[in-house]
Amino acid sequence: MRRDGERTYLTADEALGVMAWQDDNGCEAVHTFRGGFAIIGCDWPRRDVEEWLAKNEAQLTGPMARRMKHGVGGIDGHGLITFATDEDRLVALKREAP
Repeated sequence: MRRDGERTYLTADEALGVMAWQDDNGCEAVHTFRGGFAIIGCDWPRRDVEEWLAKNEAQLTGPMARRMKHGVGGIDGHGLITFATDEDRLVALKREAP
């Protein structure tokens, strides 16, 4: 985890560790929201999340996304995306941060 001004960036392992994974027909997946004119939600398989993290920087989200239980997000070529997180694991990670 590293801070840059008001933003807190996560490593891929940290981001994967706090996500709220679910079993989607035998495939581990996480719920995502995409922003734009409307917020669109869907489930992403773990391998797609890992690919996204390899190409983009994950960061902690702000209060609005956190209230929707999406505490990790980032921006890519398609705009804003947030990932569902487990609040207890997210709070524990923030406590461990220097």
